[in-house]
Amino acid sequence: MSTSPYNEAGKLLTRIITEHKSLKTLAFSKNKSKAPCSKVAYAQVCHTLQHKSILESILNHDEGRLRKNIQADEVRNIGLLYVLLYELLFGRNGKIRGGGRLKRNIMKFEKELKEVKGKLMKDGGDGIEKAYVFPRYIRINTLKTTMEEVVDTLQKDLTKSQGGTGTGTASSEDTQCIFCDPHVPDLLVISPEASIQWHQHELVTSGKIVLQDKSSCFSALAMVHGTHTDEPLEGDYMDACAAPGNKTSHLAALIHKSQSQSAGVSKKGNQLKTTPCKIFAFDRSSSRISILRDRLSKLVPLAPAPDQSGTQQSKSSLPEVLTIHEDFLKVDPKDKTYKKVKCILLDPSCSGSGIIDTPDRLLRPADRGGNQSNGEKGGGKRVETLSNFQLLILKHAMSFPQVQRIVYSTCSVHDKENEHVVASALDEANEQIEEDALKWSFVSPLALQGWGRRGHEVSGLTEEQANCLARVDGTDGDNTNGFFVSYFERKGASETISTKLSSAKSLVTLVPGVKALYDGEFNNLNNVAPSDEIDNNNEEVKEITPAIVENGNDKQKGSETVSQDSTQIKAKSKMAKKKSKKILW
Repeated sequence: MSTSPYNEAGKLLTRIITEHKSLKTLAFSKNKSKAPCSKVAYAQVCHTLQHKSILESILNHDEGRLRKNIQADEVRNIGLLYVLLYELLFGRNGKIRGGGRLKRNIMKFEKELKEVKGKLMKDGGDGIEKAYVFPRYIRINTLKTTMEEVVDTLQKDLTKSQGGTGTGTASSEDTQCIFCDPHVPDLLVISPEASIQWHQHELVTSGKIVLQDKSSCFSALAMVHGTHTDEPLEGDYMDACAAPGNKTSHLAALIHKSQSQSAGVSKKGNQLKTTPCKIFAFDRSSSRISILRDRLSKLVPLAPAPDQSGTQQSKSSLPEVLTIHEDFLKVDPKDKTYKKVKCILLDPSCSGSGIIDTPDRLLRPADRGGNQSNGEKGGGKRVETLSNFQLLILKHAMSFPQVQRIVYSTCSVHDKENEHVVASALDEANEQIEEDALKWSFVSPLALQGWGRRGHEVSGLTEEQANCLARVDGTDGDNTNGFFVSYFERKGASETISTKLSSAKSLVTLVPGVKALYDGEFNNLNNVAPSDEIDNNNEEVKEITPAIVENGNDKQKGSETVSQDSTQIKAKSKMAKKKSKKILW
């Protein structure tokens, strides 16, 4: 058995490469027969993956001479080869610890390896993939706790973990501070350098907080606060592709908070009552429905499945979440069980091309999402297959006669999975609808009016329609992973509330202990290790005013261009580099 300090990392990387599984899937497997991945091995794999592109270029230089000399193609543990090459050429100490035949074989060509590295980096840049490190986003589960309780606990933990001193990459004050996200209510922003074991934290294990990326919160937010009226939505909800459950639990929390805030006394002095709604959460996979049920049991009170009449009532004011092991495409739109469903949240399988803060994204082929940031360049057979499925399931959601509102979202940056899907669905669904009031239209979600980045104007979409769509680009300064959100309403529903349009008032509130709304205080950590530079290009974004668009005809136009200045920041602190392994873990 090998005693190499890189053996664990090498085996892990080999499995990632050969089995085409994600780093997190393998590192955090619940398989009791295998020991959990160590922090050191996890960090070694992260660093090696970030440099894999330049390592390949070094081996392939001069018609692959070094690859042949080292006999790279004959190495069984290919992951170990890459880890050792990284340690020698880019590691902190510039040497390989331990022994072994593979090390000896590499060291025979140490001088030539370093010469080729220097030549390539001088001629064509460093060739190192950029590492995106976003702030730590913490969603407060308002079904189980309050912002005040969470902030009070985190303040104590941050002070204790930092020992009263900063790290050097951000101000010591900011590193220990808690910020509120300016777009998503009940979402806290913490420095990624905070030395807290989040997955073992009591607030996480108890379900009081959810470690959820900011952009993935947009789906439920648009669903509950998308309509341009202050009145809460009536009726039940569907989450068509619910597993693993973060969006479902977020939906439940937003519904409950919205109904709680709307309850009270009417203008006539009558006591207002809110009827508890149901959320039907679907997933067709037996393994994923198990994950969904396990997740929701910790975050949201669950109820048994409804009877055939669908008349079962909730015993509390909390939304009643019912998990259903069924393919949403096979659900009959006229099934009486779902006769009260008015809203559908649809976040189907996608390429995941917007997820850029995981190191194994670099191993995805281009047609599996790859490292593509430009939606127009995204393609491949898999993306084509996914877009066909996405169009099918969106059209199915539109076929439910009683449904008034739909949110369609993906974590993809490809136009084919986003704008092309929603444009085709809108056109094809409306062709089958005779009554004008039942036709679907794009609406810019009220809760996302302050979000500047909008959809692409592709074939089949007008500029007004594209401006109703929200996009997120983590490679261009959005400080969160790539995402896409669209919000549909039936034309009749839009006209019903057209006289009640309200301004996009903020849903975010500050409590004692929160410093301020987050405004990029941790931007200098966005590329902590090993490359320190982040370039936030100046861009113009549009602030969208309420708009309702159907088949290219805008009902209310208005876009105001605002300039957002950003600066190029370099994080030069040695302490940041020393903390890199902890951050990547």
